[in-house]
Amino acid sequence: MNSSHVLFSSPVRIDGSSNESRTPMSTSHIDGKGLWASWTRNFISPELALLDLFDNAIDATLHDEFDGKIQVYRDPALNGEGRCDGIVLRNNCSRPIPKLSTVLTVFGSEKRADQIGENGVGVKQACAALSDLSLILTKDKGKKFSIGFLFKDLQSANGCLIPSFTFKNGDQLVEEVKNISENNAQFELAMRHYGGDNVNDGVDRLLAHLQDMYASEDEREFIVVLHRIIQRGHGGGVKAIMENLAKLLPKTYLHIPENFQVFVNEQPLKFKYWEQRLLELHKFTLKIDPHHSFKIAEDWHYPNHGHYVCLYLGFDPARAGIANDNKTSLLIYSRQSGRLVRQIEDARGQLGLTSGGTDFAQGLTVILDDLNGNLPLTPTKQDIAFGQQASGKVHER
Repeated sequence: MNSSHVLFSSPVRIDGSSNESRTPMSTSHIDGKGLWASWTRNFISPELALLDLFDNAIDATLHDEFDGKIQVYRDPALNGEGRCDGIVLRNNCSRPIPKLSTVLTVFGSEKRADQIGENGVGVKQACAALSDLSLILTKDKGKKFSIGFLFKDLQSANGCLIPSFTFKNGDQLVEEVKNISENNAQFELAMRHYGGDNVNDGVDRLLAHLQDMYASEDEREFIVVLHRIIQRGHGGGVKAIMENLAKLLPKTYLHIPENFQVFVNEQPLKFKYWEQRLLELHKFTLKIDPHHSFKIAEDWHYPNHGHYVCLYLGFDPARAGIANDNKTSLLIYSRQSGRLVRQIEDARGQLGLTSGGTDFAQGLTVILDDLNGNLPLTPTKQDIAFGQQASGKVHER
């Protein structure tokens, strides 16, 4: 076991591709209404659904020798009039973007099991949970543009329909968008909804996004426009969601490098949350055998087989000052998803520590960093799924 006063290790991602890749398909033969309804129930808060989209944005941008940039901002109203009740998530991309028809295919991921999006539902389920209409816009090298949309009103019991369109000439976006709107009923219906029952207003709002992408210096971009965020019991509205997201992101992502830019409502975020918060921060590197219990294995101290994790221990002065709070908190970060996947406020039982007295009144905090992405995750990356492994119970302990 090694320990030292060091900061969190350099970013190593268990991925290697841009936003979710899929097999091309326009309509699936799945019950579209039922599938959409199931997508809306997969997240317990709007912020967690946004984190799922944020995961895919990081997937496309966090690569060596590339200055990644992610922006989250409110969807502007047409001509500055009306409600700004939508959210835009925009990122540049380090690699060529797959065809949008491929990205939006249901349950058709080409990603490996150790990459984000292997279940084929990431972008789609997050969008459905947040909005009845989401626009997906892409720009690839050479000013090649595509647009797709996830629209609740297009779903039926006969199939799940997620249309996409590729523009032939990036220099003629206005003409091509208006031509599609006049000749495609699905596109026209989506633009009417986006324009507040006015097709032309919807087209103008879409063109504003496309023209902004056209003028951007980034040669590859991926944008998700979430129209009219569904609150689902969230009382604070879009403003509160954005404020909560800005607070949540630095704590949720452990390995964001300094050259990686993240903006929420044009405000830059800093990702040194735990380094700045915890006192006496120490790092321990451990080797774990997921198949043999440390309670009976002879080589438990340093197993012959297994994988490495990093433990960080520190004291949280913010919690230390709370009267009668002698809990030890445990936070588990996955390199497979790149973020926090489980938080236990009082982990004394899991860690085998005494549950009484004032031994841990200084706000002891334990952070586990899954170095090589060996922890199995649920499809929404909101928790660990040890049940997927034959020796899951042993691995969990």
